[in-house]
Amino acid sequence: MNDTHDFFSLFREDIHSIQGPWDGACYIRFEKFVETGLDILKLINSYDISELLYFKDKNSINQFGGIGSTHVIRAGTPEEALPKIHSLLDIDKRIRLFGGFSFSFDVPVSREWEGFNNCRFTLPLIEIQKRDHGHLITLNYYSEKNVSAGEIISLLTEKVKFIDSKFSGKGHESRFEGTGEKFIPDKTEWIKIIDRALDKIKADKIEKIVLSRKKIITSRNSWDLYSILNKLDRLKEESFLFFYKIDNDLAFLGRSPERLFKIKDGEFIVESIAGTRPRGATPADDKRLEDELMNSPKELEEHRIVSRFIKERMDNFCSEVHVRIDEKILKLHNLQHIITLFSGKVRGEVDFLKIINTFHPTPAVGGHPRDSVYRLIPELEPFHRGWYAGPIGWLRRDEGNFAVAIRSALINGKDLHIFAGAGIVKQSDPLEEWNETDNKMDNYLKGLGDL
Repeated sequence: MNDTHDFFSLFREDIHSIQGPWDGACYIRFEKFVETGLDILKLINSYDISELLYFKDKNSINQFGGIGSTHVIRAGTPEEALPKIHSLLDIDKRIRLFGGFSFSFDVPVSREWEGFNNCRFTLPLIEIQKRDHGHLITLNYYSEKNVSAGEIISLLTEKVKFIDSKFSGKGHESRFEGTGEKFIPDKTEWIKIIDRALDKIKADKIEKIVLSRKKIITSRNSWDLYSILNKLDRLKEESFLFFYKIDNDLAFLGRSPERLFKIKDGEFIVESIAGTRPRGATPADDKRLEDELMNSPKELEEHRIVSRFIKERMDNFCSEVHVRIDEKILKLHNLQHIITLFSGKVRGEVDFLKIINTFHPTPAVGGHPRDSVYRLIPELEPFHRGWYAGPIGWLRRDEGNFAVAIRSALINGKDLHIFAGAGIVKQSDPLEEWNETDNKMDNYLKGLGDL
């Protein structure tokens, strides 16, 4: 592939080789391995089209991007979405769907999240996956109705040429010019909300609840997605990097340290991450904060609530459950957390609906007991979380890899919504929780350089 954005030349012969007929749904896939070194993040963001996506695992090795779409699944609940997803994945074990779920399905989608729905998954038209010594480029086509070979050839030719024509070559950073910011809730309202939550805890109605707030930053011009992503990518830390752009000036993106689950070859991995301190200005200060975190009864209890929740569900869901990492420190660019990692062998067939319903939301982003806080969060928070703290990632027939969408932001027009949450337990102080969420949002902004 001499020209990294000439996809039609790459797949011309394959497209013209298509032959029918098909009985019912039609799926066509062409793959090309190219040794050309590609910056997937930069390449994806060099196309001026409405649907783009990108996902990089915490190990920084496994990454892929998507340009355009050949099929999109939208639904209001996992129960509605997952049968459609399983039906599509069963056609070909190589099919990869990218997408996610909102945090809650019991409240209407708010205006800023319209288009994402409560569940949304994309089969990209063009997928680029990093491999050893090169990249695998895939052209996907899917139709639920009978179409002739001639119609598919004509349609794919048109779609791929359209994508090629939208290559801008921009892939450069631009400066941010702000016009204002707004907190939801403000500090006074936040304190009242936390006090209400503490009343529930002291009355033994709940044990822990995670409450969030957001900062909305307004830009003079449209937000430059590549500038934000490239700056987040430069943070050398063990975190996922993702974005899901579904329309012009409508995208969800983040740099999350937390894995909801990973499944491959029957092995199931889940992480517990809870308990937070900032990084120190010096090695000695950093170690002092680490020791403070590991010796804080409040932070340890917050973490162990999450770990107990995960261990109980792993025991019911898997065999041979092991604790691979036990209450260690996870060092990020600006924050440090306590992490415990569990692994096990999946019993029976992989059922993604069961996995999502079993593990989301964990007490790290919801609280405990889960059902009680799940109903309480929308009552206390004065905004709809949308996809913040929901599952985001990808699925194949027997594989999946999902992050918990924290350290995330929504671009909607000229507004950037930045989210942060705090775990509230009996020992919590409202002002300290305000400062903790402030630090999380400020650290997100520090990662964006000019913001």
